[in-house]
Amino acid sequence: ATVEALVKDALVSKGLTGSFSLLFAGAVPEIVLPQDQPAQAEIANIRYNPGKDVFEATLSAPSIANPVQKISLSGQIEHKALIPVLRSTLRNGDIIGPTDFETIEVSVRDLQKDYILDPAELTGMTPRRLASAGKPLRLMDFENPQMVG
Repeated sequence: ATVEALVKDALVSKGLTGSFSLLFAGAVPEIVLPQDQPAQAEIANIRYNPGKDVFEATLSAPSIANPVQKISLSGQIEHKALIPVLRSTLRNGDIIGPTDFETIEVSVRDLQKDYILDPAELTGMTPRRLASAGKPLRLMDFENPQMVG
């Protein structure tokens, strides 16, 4: 977790914005230091290719000035987005209100073009059939409520 936090901070300092996670190439990097060394590390250098969302970095531990160990890291950046989901399962006839939503974080790569990104689009509507809590929402799964006179 410390290595990931260091790389994330270095990427932010290079201009990366928004929510993201890291997918390291190979095993999650780990450094074991002698007991007489402080349990810390620093990013010696980092290269980030925004077009491909890949990075390469060198980690020095315990510091750049005193590199007892150095490891090379590389991997991909996975951008995240917050999308609305229902707090609880709703049935046809249940009218959706503004407090029926919460958000989840999903990979931007997994976003479907028909996912609802603004919960206001569904406020006042009802599910066509059972709408499960915690699942991405699609406009085609909802309709205006039918009024019976």
